[in-house]
Amino acid sequence: MRLALPAAAAVEEREGLRILKLPAALIGCSPTHFAKHSIQMRSALAMVSDASEVLGRLLDGGHSTIAARLAGAFRNIGREQIAGSIVATMRSAGYTIAETDPFTDRTTVLISPRETSPYVNRLSMTFDLLQNEPEPAVRVVLGHFMFVYIHPYPDGNGRMGRFLMNLMTASGGYRWTIIPVDRRSDYMAALESASVDQDIKPLTIFLAELLDQRQAR
Repeated sequence: MRLALPAAAAVEEREGLRILKLPAALIGCSPTHFAKHSIQMRSALAMVSDASEVLGRLLDGGHSTIAARLAGAFRNIGREQIAGSIVATMRSAGYTIAETDPFTDRTTVLISPRETSPYVNRLSMTFDLLQNEPEPAVRVVLGHFMFVYIHPYPDGNGRMGRFLMNLMTASGGYRWTIIPVDRRSDYMAALESASVDQDIKPLTIFLAELLDQRQAR
């Protein structure tokens, strides 16, 4: 099956890559994508500052079902005005809108309408999840990986990630742990497996070995 190419107006070029603009990408996302990647999707939705950014495409394509889904998604993150505008505009154009929420949960993080940075919003939601995680070992592994994966700063992300990791190890009753220089390649390979292959097990095993060694001393 061949899919139709997106319209030229829906595409932009960044660093030599042709990618979908945010409104077109949001409209193209399946319902399951919102639930499976809730932090990324909420961060993307938060970058939309006005309903007009998506309404033109929704109306042009007659996307009443997608409009209902996006309205529910915007309402989920607290963007009531955008959600209301989508519903009201589509209904005034003659469409029947039965609003649905594609997320399976609600975030406790207040996403400010003034903050459109996906990096800031992703960090806020990620660390909210970690704050509510009762198992310290989970916080150590996921906290370190998530921060390094988000890579919010131009430089020093690895050092800051390892510092945060140790804060979480200490809060769980573990000893302060460093990554030995002679195991740097193992460490980088484990991070690569987690970020590229979406397999967190090598990083979990690597950090568990280091913590066990520290605790034994």
